[in-house]
Amino acid sequence: ELMFDLGDEAAEFAFAGRPAIRIEPSGSRVAVRPPIAPLPASPRLPREIALERALRATATLAGSAEKGFTVNGVGGAGWPGKPLFQVKRGTPVSLALVNSTAAPQTLRLEGHVARQLHGLDDGWDPYWRDALLIGPGRTLHAAFVADAPGKWPLASASPDSRAKGLKTWFQVS
Repeated sequence: ELMFDLGDEAAEFAFAGRPAIRIEPSGSRVAVRPPIAPLPASPRLPREIALERALRATATLAGSAEKGFTVNGVGGAGWPGKPLFQVKRGTPVSLALVNSTAAPQTLRLEGHVARQLHGLDDGWDPYWRDALLIGPGRTLHAAFVADAPGKWPLASASPDSRAKGLKTWFQVS
């Protein structure tokens, strides 16, 4: 999706030095709209996450697309037999995702949403996410409250990488 605040002149965009698209304004100008108001906070999401009492878990991603991936040394086509962690419903979780691969990895946190913790330990991003992007050779820390009972995947957003072992799961009871 693209949104343009176009003036009275046409806008031209090029790709690889060649003209790709030209957008020309037509009709009368639209009145200036007020700023977009933020959505109200969801009553189902916690305002704070009690990190001091959080279960701490680490998932170390290793391998490659050519040779296959592992999470904490476990890989292969099937799902690991043991969960990454097990917690009771309502438990805060602090998750360290260590990307030892040579490529960026995106993991989907199913059934939950997390706050990404800042690398300098000075708070967290002001929004929730269920997809976590970890740069090569980097560690990302995220926190969430495990509030949905069940067995939940933590797996690559890429079906190909997931099929090659980049997956694990956790259990909430």
